[in-house]
Amino acid sequence: MEHQLADGAEYDVIIAGASFAGLAVAAPLRGKRVLLLDRKPVGTRPTSACGTTLQALQALGLEEAVQQIHQEVTLHTPYRSVTYPASHTQCVLDYALLCRLLQERGDAEFSQTPALGLEQGGVRTSQGIYRGRFLVDASGWRATLASSLRPGLVRADHLSVGIETVIPHRQEGLHFWLGISEKRAIDIGWVFPAGDVSHV
Repeated sequence: MEHQLADGAEYDVIIAGASFAGLAVAAPLRGKRVLLLDRKPVGTRPTSACGTTLQALQALGLEEAVQQIHQEVTLHTPYRSVTYPASHTQCVLDYALLCRLLQERGDAEFSQTPALGLEQGGVRTSQGIYRGRFLVDASGWRATLASSLRPGLVRADHLSVGIETVIPHRQEGLHFWLGISEKRAIDIGWVFPAGDVSHV
């Protein structure tokens, strides 16, 4: 099947994935012709429990996105629970705000279309092929571009499955639950408090 070029100009950088990683790459490239590709609008698809070190956000000047700071971590097992001081101050963040702040720092173009792989020296999408001098794969576990270069890179039998929701719940500290299922798989759960709610 022949795919047409999506537009006539070549980009300096094309980034597959407009989550935190892709936006962090794009932000310092202001003045370059940068294209961000993602299947969802920016900031609408959290890809984690929205927790990181406070120092990481401070280094990026993104403290505005912090919802709650945590100094302790509690590990719960079937046998006992242990609370210990976090080696680095942790925080839970507002993912949509974080993405918006990062997007505002750069001037990248955004196209709401998924990157489907590499083709004809560019990135194939449902809208055609975009060409760029540098290509960045920030598509997370899907490794969309990298998998085009190395088929079999992503193995379904090596992937985990997670379900997360947000509930009304106030608490201090980050909490993790660890268990072993009947199939000898490791089951992990967590509660990341963020003000009046928690990511569970």
